[in-house]
Amino acid sequence: MRKIRFEGHYDNCNYDASQLRQATDVVTERRGRKITKKIDVDGTPTDKIFYRYLLMVPLNHGLADENQLLPPGIHVRLSFHRANAKRALVNVTNKLINFESATIPIQDPTLHVCWAYSNKLDQQMTKVATNGLEVSYLSSHIRYSVLDGSRLEYTVPISQGPLPKYIIFFLMSQERFAGDVMLSSTKFETHDIKQFSLLMDSDTMPGYPLTEVCLGEEKFQHEFYRRWLQMTERFGGNEDDIMAEDEYLNTNFMIVDTFEDFDHKEGLLSVKLNFCNTHKDQVLLCWMPVTERVLTFSRNLSVHIKK
Repeated sequence: MRKIRFEGHYDNCNYDASQLRQATDVVTERRGRKITKKIDVDGTPTDKIFYRYLLMVPLNHGLADENQLLPPGIHVRLSFHRANAKRALVNVTNKLINFESATIPIQDPTLHVCWAYSNKLDQQMTKVATNGLEVSYLSSHIRYSVLDGSRLEYTVPISQGPLPKYIIFFLMSQERFAGDVMLSSTKFETHDIKQFSLLMDSDTMPGYPLTEVCLGEEKFQHEFYRRWLQMTERFGGNEDDIMAEDEYLNTNFMIVDTFEDFDHKEGLLSVKLNFCNTHKDQVLLCWMPVTERVLTFSRNLSVHIKK
């Protein structure tokens, strides 16, 4: 868990377009090479300045983990799908920008792949022809439930059966979740949450509920932050590796559980939420269960996935 970076692509801020316009120092630091492109502005062809970003990103798949090795002789096919230009632009204005191209051209794309060689590995791989090979990896997906905003309390069923390896919960507005290009898709906020509980077969699990504490007119959500640090193995660690509490609450509000304190490892998992106020608009409770799967290679190198 320590190696997982629970944050946005560049930092913990997860700015919306309107906020980026004010954060000039951040924008300047991120900018790459300047380019000029002619676009249509109110019916008039106009030269506009854009900046090309230099990116290095990992493949977001469990089998791309640095400790995973596949046997030799396996054919691997990777498919990459380009984002529409309006979704690939980092917008620092208060209005939509028309790039007038289906996609933004990528210059000099390079795929870095690591090949491993050693006598020890050769000996291990020769056993594949006799015993086959199993390679475990983590798989994840995102689900959500719509909270209509009219109530202060909700109970949401999450899963039935064996628990995942760990799970991440977060709240989002409907516009943000739907992919509004003017909003950061990785900004997770508290939405005035007052209490959060994990239930197993209707029983509250150890470590819950997480509760907002009120002292006079001040509100504190230290319990959420402390739980976050504990579950991501950052509690008591190096300050350089720790997200500040205000960044966590304002733009990275997530609740993680590894289920290590749970006596039962399967059953009906559900969430109970309490809010300080009702909401004018709908709020989405989202969760990402992370499960362990096994890629099995037979002696003939045929492959199947074992859940």
